[in-house]
Amino acid sequence: MMSKKGKKTISKDSFDYILDTIPNPIFEVDDNLVITLANREAHKKWPIIIEGKSFSYDILSSIEKKPQPCIVKRTFARKKSQSAVIKTKKGEYLEVKTNFIKKIDSKRVVVHVRDMTEQKKAIDALSLSESRNRKLVETLQEGLGIVDAKENIVFANKAYCNIFGYTPEEIIGTNLKKLVPEKDYRKILSETRKRKKGKSGSYEMKIKHKSGEIKDILTSVTPLFDENDKYEGALGVALDISVRKNIEKALVESEEKFRTLTENINVGIYRSLLGPK
Repeated sequence: MMSKKGKKTISKDSFDYILDTIPNPIFEVDDNLVITLANREAHKKWPIIIEGKSFSYDILSSIEKKPQPCIVKRTFARKKSQSAVIKTKKGEYLEVKTNFIKKIDSKRVVVHVRDMTEQKKAIDALSLSESRNRKLVETLQEGLGIVDAKENIVFANKAYCNIFGYTPEEIIGTNLKKLVPEKDYRKILSETRKRKKGKSGSYEMKIKHKSGEIKDILTSVTPLFDENDKYEGALGVALDISVRKNIEKALVESEEKFRTLTENINVGIYRSLLGPK
């Protein structure tokens, strides 16, 4: 179709056809709150939307704890485009975007709506899952920590923080080099080279508690890679074995003292088993 100036224009039938092929509801409201156009999806979702009839704010009103004015009303008031995600009375979550259009004789608002109820449910379910997993991680008796590729701690559960004697705020971002003796940090770097090859492993090492005490821990480490198989860091499970090591040391010392005692006294000592001979 040609306009009077010779420029090509889209006929109303063609425009309506294009509008109706859009899978999401679209409608237009003038400054007298009269609906001037609506596509097929808008009619399907809200049968009360009829061209030439007044627009009802109820269809886009939020029922959240802190309800705001209808986005259409807000668009007219601010004279600029708006966007929001609203929860309707039916429990739907709608992503609503508006365009403010100023013409010589009127002002209009075009409303684009996308139903994202299923996406919101999926996000909520994921958040719930993450919340449960976080609670599980925080209640573990073993320390669980994650370091990046440069050995900086990026995550630590409560038990991991307790092993080192720091709060989460103090330990996050700290490099392992500051938390272990130099010899053991070299061991960490040696083990990291194995992690970069995709190998998991367990080993004992010493760490420096915030109090200055040196502790023994047993750590099991698993490498972490991104979607491009680039090494991102490692996840480690740490167990404080200081008490066990001290007991082992005490037993060895006790055995050595007993052996020294028996080998240096002037009386004969022997051990026998009960039996007929």
